[in-house]
Parts: sequence; structure tokens; C-alpha cells
Amino acid sequence: MDEEIHRPATGEPEAGAEERGRRVRERPVRERPVRERVARERPVRERPVRERPVRENAIRLRRPRDEEGAEDPVAPDAEGTEGEAPAGKSTAARLRAAEITMQRYANRLRNFRYKFFALHHAVVVKMGLTVCELGDPAGEIFPVELLRSPDAPARVIAFGGMGAGLGLPPKQFFKTFRDSHCEVIFVKDFRQCWYQKGLLGLSEDVPSTAEYLRSLIPDDGKPLITVGASSGAFAAVLFGALLGADRMLAFSPQTAITTRAFAKFRTEDSELEEIDFDSKWTDLEAVLREHPLRGEAEIVHAALSHYDAEQANRLGALPGIKLHPLHWNGHNTANYLKQRNLLDPMITRLITG
Repeated sequence: MDEEIHRPATGEPEAGAEERGRRVRERPVRERPVRERVARERPVRERPVRERPVRENAIRLRRPRDEEGAEDPVAPDAEGTEGEAPAGKSTAARLRAAEITMQRYANRLRNFRYKFFALHHAVVVKMGLTVCELGDPAGEIFPVELLRSPDAPARVIAFGGMGAGLGLPPKQFFKTFRDSHCEVIFVKDFRQCWYQKGLLGLSEDVPSTAEYLRSLIPDDGKPLITVGASSGAFAAVLFGALLGADRMLAFSPQTAITTRAFAKFRTEDSELEEIDFDSKWTDLEAVLREHPLRGEAEIVHAALSHYDAEQANRLGALPGIKLHPLHWNGHNTANYLKQRNLLDPMITRLITG
């Protein structure tokens, strides 16, 4: 018989269990050394407050008088301080400083413009020319350039519009008429004021400009055609009526020169003070009622441009006016037609009648 294994009753510890438990309890606990975390304190970098140095060219409220005794009309700032502009602690102060700076540069540009035109006027008068031949180096600064063609079927006066930036006014439609075998008079508005101040060094206003242009047109029976775009289109209709032109072609003209038109189309050379907005020469409708057209004026404009359509429709009911609305919303209708190869056929039809 197998040896009976003695098992203690429930609740009685097994022999030796108590001794083993005692040894376990008495087992020494290894103490691990506690590493003291030394907090590395980063030094706080104190940013010094930088004081703005006083600049030598700090914004001043008034410039020293120039050689003409003129002074910049710059008003003092809100605090009435003189010398340097506000430190810029608030948005209002920054805007005020920027406004003063812009006013200073506007005054400088205006003074430069006056000096440039005075010099330009003196040079044109000193040249003693009534017209400058195309190809003459002096033609770039002369208000009128002439492309001669003895056997030309017609005579064209191309009025230039507003220039780009501070550049010289362009010869409008030069590439179009260069190979057209026409005699072309290219007219440029250096003052950029819809020809209200005349041609620099040659005339002073609209009537004297009309007389000057009439002196360039010989009585040889050739049809007279005027053409222009934008402000040049205004001049094409205006002087076309005064000169008795046979045909006129105007691309997107302004038909009433108002402060709104000035703000929309002005350039750096345009001056608000140089235009008399109450003059009868600023309203084509009034001009055409007083000087009815001898020939026909075709006005090409963008029908989807509210402003251009409004300007063209002012003349739509007058005798001799023919409107050509385009389904487009831009202003440069001449370039729009050129990109679609429609400008040259229109010019050819205009010349041949």
C-alpha cells in the first residue's frame, strides 16, 4: 500500500512553511541609492529695451524753403509736436507718420514735375519747330510728330492717351499706321489732362490747339480722319468736330471730364488744379451740340463695362454718332480687337471710307 501522505488539516500550516515565511520576511531589502535630481536652473535672459535713436533724417513737419521760397503744406500732427514723427506706439500714430511721409514725397514729386515741364517747355520753344519729323531724335520730347506720305489717300491725326507711370506719352497706334501709307500726325498730351492745357510749348488751351492743328493740314482735298483711345478718343471726337473731320474713330472715350473721370484715369503727370471742370470743352455732348459733326464718329466701347457704356450712350442720340458696343467688360477695346485680328481691318475701312 502506498505510503500515506500526511496532510495537515485545514488551518494548520505545513511543516516548515512558517520557517520559510520567516526567512522571507527577514530577508534584507536592498536599498537603492536615491539620485537627487538637481534642477538645472537656466539663467533668464533679460532682453534690454532698445531705445530708438533719433535719426538725422527724421520726419519733420516742415521742410526748409526751397530756392523758390515754397514750403511744403504739411499740417502738424494731432499732438502738435515738431521734429520727429510719433514713436509709433499706436496704430493712429503710425498712420499719421505715414501720411506725413506720403505728403512730403507728393510735394517733392509735384515740385519736380513743375521744374521738368518748365524746362521741357523752354526746350520746345527754343527748337522753333512747328512739327517734328518722325525719326528725329527730338521727336520723343516734341508734342507732335509727323509721318509723311506724299501719295497717301487720307490724312490721319492720332491722339495719344494717358501714359504709363512716369514715362513719356506714347505715339498712339504707331505700329498700326506705320505701314498704312497714310500721312499721320501723332499728337501727345504731355500734361495728361485731356488736352485741356494745350500742347506743351505749342498751344495753351483747346481753341489754340485746334488752330495749331489746322495750320498743319493743307487744303489738298484729302479726307481728314481722327482716331484715339480713352482720353485720346475724347480728343479725337473733340478736335474732329472743331476741325471738321470726315471720319472719327474713338475707342472707349470719356465723354464728360469730371472729377470721377480724373480719379479713374489720372497718371502721375495729371494735376487736378490744371483742369477747369466747368469748361464747355470738358463735355463732348455740349461741344457737339454747338459744333455739329461734319462727318461720322464711330465709338467702340465695352457694353459690359458700366462706366464706358454710360459714357458712350451720352452721345448715342446725337447726329453723326454711331455706337459699336462689344460684348466685353474691359476698357482697352483697341487691344481687345487687335488680339482678335479685327483692329487692322477696321482701320483699313476707316481710311478707304
